[in-house]
Amino acid sequence: MLLSELFGTEVRTADGQLLGPVRDIRLVQDGPLDGYDARFRVDTLIVARRSVGLRLGYHHGGVRGPWLIRTIVLALSSTVHNIDWDDVDHHDIATQQITLRSTWTRG
Repeated sequence: MLLSELFGTEVRTADGQLLGPVRDIRLVQDGPLDGYDARFRVDTLIVARRSVGLRLGYHHGGVRGPWLIRTIVLALSSTVHNIDWDDVDHHDIATQQITLRSTWTRG
């Protein structure tokens, strides 16, 4: 699987509720840092119906101001879900859909 195949993929809960498309992906580097053995793995999928707040950096707390723009962007943005890769049950490349495990809870 290519990392680019995950972007834009629709994410659904086990009962079929649509959470939105994958907007961002967080990677973790495992293994020793010297040499060529250190590999990256998918750790978290960032899922949201709208992505303006994500693209501007308002959802992860890195951007503080101006306060008026922050307030407007966060009010217009939908809920952002950080989904651990371990919570993914099935990824279908053909239909561009990811289904989560029934044990996944909103956080």
